[in-house]
Amino acid sequence: MGFVIWWRKQKYNSSLEEVYNLALSNYKQLLISANKCRKVIVISVPLPTIPDNYKIVGEVANLRKEIKSTQQERTKLTLRFNKDLGVFCKEQGFYYISLDNSSLDHSTGIIKAGLLNKNMMDHHYNQSLYANLLQDELKKVLIL
Repeated sequence: MGFVIWWRKQKYNSSLEEVYNLALSNYKQLLISANKCRKVIVISVPLPTIPDNYKIVGEVANLRKEIKSTQQERTKLTLRFNKDLGVFCKEQGFYYISLDNSSLDHSTGIIKAGLLNKNMMDHHYNQSLYANLLQDELKKVLIL
C-alpha cells in the first residue's frame, strides 16, 4: 500500500482504483486459498513509514523516490485497504486484527513517530513495539 500500488499505477499508467481493486482481489484470493489449509488470522497492513522527500539512498530508496504520492495519501489508502479487508474477513469468518487505531497519529494523519524504527535506514516498524502491539491483540484471538 505504501509503495507497490503507487509504483504499479505509475508504471502501467493505470488508475488508482484499478490497481487498488486488483491488489484487494488478489489478497482476498490468497486468504481464501490459505483458509483451505489452516485457520486464517489476518493482521492489518502496516501504515507507511517513509516520509515525503525521503533522503536515504539505495536501490529500494531510489525506486521509492519515483512515487509521487505523499505519506498522508499512502496512509489514507492503507487505512481504506485495511477497512475493506476487515469487512471481507468478517464476511469470511476470518480473525482480523486491526492495528490502525494504535498505529495512527490522528493529529498528523500518519504513523505515530514512536513506532518508527530507530535505524533511519530501516523503513519497517520498530520490531519490539510492533511485537508488543501484536502480542496484545493475538492474545485475544488465541484464547478463543
